[in-house]
Amino acid sequence: MAEFSQRSEQIAARGDELNSSFVDAHGRRPTVVETMRLRQVATIATRPEKTHRSLAELTSNWRERAAGHVPEDEQLAWVSSLAGRNDLPLLRADDLAEPILDDAAQAVVTTVPSHHSTYGRQNLLAEAHRLLHGVRFASSR
Repeated sequence: MAEFSQRSEQIAARGDELNSSFVDAHGRRPTVVETMRLRQVATIATRPEKTHRSLAELTSNWRERAAGHVPEDEQLAWVSSLAGRNDLPLLRADDLAEPILDDAAQAVVTTVPSHHSTYGRQNLLAEAHRLLHGVRFASSR
């Protein structure tokens, strides 16, 4: 996971640099809003240039990176073991009973305030998406 999830580390490192620069320049720590803006700047500043590479090139690169974590002779078996992990049936809105929806809503409104001192509709929607991330629906309606 760490091999293929390095972007957030890059953003955090750049964000720390920007926070330090802010403290040096202003003599205080940034507010929550200022920290969010610094993180946005860090995200854009560390974003790599877009490149267009073929699927074959990408796959080759991914295999090289994975080699240090999954021995080459086990890679095919490991990838094959992933097949069927998402073979659950697609759900429709009426497949979710009211108690399930109530539990999901309760989880959202409990989790969001524990992570944010102020929040809005976007935060609630983002948490609902995180909660239902693995659930697959037949349509968006």
